[in-house]
Amino acid sequence: MSNILDTARQLNAIKADFEMVLKLNLPEPLHLNRLLKKLNAAEAEHNDEKIEGIAELWKTVLSAFKAGRVITMALRDKKKFPFLLGLAANRNSQLYGLLLEEIKSVNSAILLKREIFVYFNEYSNIKHITDLRVDIVKKLRAYKKNDTFLLCMKRNSFIFNPTSIDFVQKKCISEGVFEYFDSLHFSRSLMYSNYVTQVIKGLFGMSNTTVSLKGKLDLFTKIYGRLENAFVELLPIIFASLITQIEAHNGSEREHYKEIIRPKALAFMGDPRLGIGYFGRWSIAGEKATDIFITWLSQYDLDAFFKVRGESLTDYTARNMWMYRERFWKSYKKHIQMVWVCYGTSAKHLAKRANMTSGNYSAFGQGNKSCILIVIGDYIFVERSHNGTLKVWTRNLSPFKIGEPNISEAKLNNSTGITHLENGIPKDGWVHSSSDTYNWQKKVGSFIAQYMHVIKTVKDW
Repeated sequence: MSNILDTARQLNAIKADFEMVLKLNLPEPLHLNRLLKKLNAAEAEHNDEKIEGIAELWKTVLSAFKAGRVITMALRDKKKFPFLLGLAANRNSQLYGLLLEEIKSVNSAILLKREIFVYFNEYSNIKHITDLRVDIVKKLRAYKKNDTFLLCMKRNSFIFNPTSIDFVQKKCISEGVFEYFDSLHFSRSLMYSNYVTQVIKGLFGMSNTTVSLKGKLDLFTKIYGRLENAFVELLPIIFASLITQIEAHNGSEREHYKEIIRPKALAFMGDPRLGIGYFGRWSIAGEKATDIFITWLSQYDLDAFFKVRGESLTDYTARNMWMYRERFWKSYKKHIQMVWVCYGTSAKHLAKRANMTSGNYSAFGQGNKSCILIVIGDYIFVERSHNGTLKVWTRNLSPFKIGEPNISEAKLNNSTGITHLENGIPKDGWVHSSSDTYNWQKKVGSFIAQYMHVIKTVKDW
């Protein structure tokens, strides 16, 4: 309806522009004016949340109640009483009951619409919609006029049944979420009501086993744009549910499913490795989903880093050396809590061209060199490209922080940080010597086994 109304208003504005430019008095578009009048009236009726004077009315009602006076109001004020139910339910059950009785006594299409609006908007608040539901159904059964919305609600009065939400969810799957509510003549306000929110939330919830994970992802893809624009508070919960379900999925489609969600969650939620994300959205999603997503990003960046570095090397010896490093670190993939990549200028361009970056990384000088920060337990390793040594620090003593915009190679070279000389770790880190005989791998693997309690052997590397 809103699109039609906007178009009608634009057409009316165009007429005014022509009159001003051409200095003419054009005939009045009678049909357009009638349409505008009807649409404006319909919009006013449907956008109940815009009704003014609610705060003042509440003060008057509350004052009368506290003084023990009978709540006597003009009919136009009584028609606003549905908007007071939530306030009354939270303050005084007796006042709530008095208001509800007044609502029941008024036979008005406008009031009934407002009852319906309050019902859907306050859907999760069972405390004060239960009695309201009964009155709505009773009035809809008796309704005999021609209001399109009320007639639609009368035909679909099952929606007011407490168990109807499961049926509605099935209709949303078969017909489309917003398409179904459009068929019920839901206004723009009702489309974003608590009822619709609960329906959408339930569609993607862990407990919903009637819809396959593939079905949920297909549905999510179709409606994501609408969710992103209007259901901002709901999206973190949906992302959390889908991330958790994908992680628990054992099928061959798991990696494909991750690729559907990962870029959207990253764009909307932010990178959780940098903190709690945009407006704390990852804190809403919860620790479990956040940790899973960090692992996803880290595994993706680990694969991307070695792929980009491997493809950038033309020398056979260098490629062979890099292959051993890749095999070593990928053997610990399931135990890595976090990865952060740092690209030099040319390496960054290569990664972007190959579309092999999660989108967030640190700068590492102007050349082709790169490094990667690998977090396992309480330790952070820095693996460098080319002939750079492998260094390790405890996380609290590391000279580098995850998400730091720039990581200097000079700082890396000059930072001894944790040396563990007492444990046989060279001051300048481990040199990648004799990779084919697993010389350095055994030394680093022994350190990881001792301090991170993850045991790997030559057959894993």
